[in-house]
Amino acid sequence: MNTWKIVGVFALTLLSACSGETGATGATGATGATGATGATGATGATGATGSTGATGTTGAAGTAGTNGVDGTNGTNGTNGTDGTAGPAGPTSEIGRARVLTADDGTGTMVSTVAASGGTGTDTVAVVRNAAGDYSLTFTGTYADAITAAKVEAFATTEANMTSAAAVVDSASATSIVVHVYSWASGAAIDSDATLNVSLSL
Repeated sequence: MNTWKIVGVFALTLLSACSGETGATGATGATGATGATGATGATGATGATGSTGATGTTGAAGTAGTNGVDGTNGTNGTNGTDGTAGPAGPTSEIGRARVLTADDGTGTMVSTVAASGGTGTDTVAVVRNAAGDYSLTFTGTYADAITAAKVEAFATTEANMTSAAAVVDSASATSIVVHVYSWASGAAIDSDATLNVSLSL
């Protein structure tokens, strides 16, 4: 050890003992170790849900789109072949009448319609013009396009050796007028007889 240092220390010791002075401040102690981290605090409560916002206004409707262009027409198909014609339909009887002619008790021969009928016919009237000469009018509802040429008239008698014939004078949608003649076959003399008259198309 250095002699001078020893002497210095010794001298200082003596001086301190003689004067009673406070000793020098001790050196600062080392910093203590950092304390441990405190525990994490509890999670705070969830806040209340906010109120729902107001519904927004509906947007304006969009404008309609323009119409598309029309497509072109397809070509027409070919016509099918004609079917064969069916058989002819039955003849339609549109009117009939049974005419009786007799003395009315005064010597006058009078003709009356004893029975009538036919499709479309409502009534039949007869006028005796002379012996074996009669006019019959059929009244009812007939085809709009009916004509005298389209109506066929037939007349027969119920007496032996007599004959009859009928001719259509006119025809319309509401009436048909027929002229009927009867005669004795052997003598060719006009003669009254019970008649059956039929009209058909």
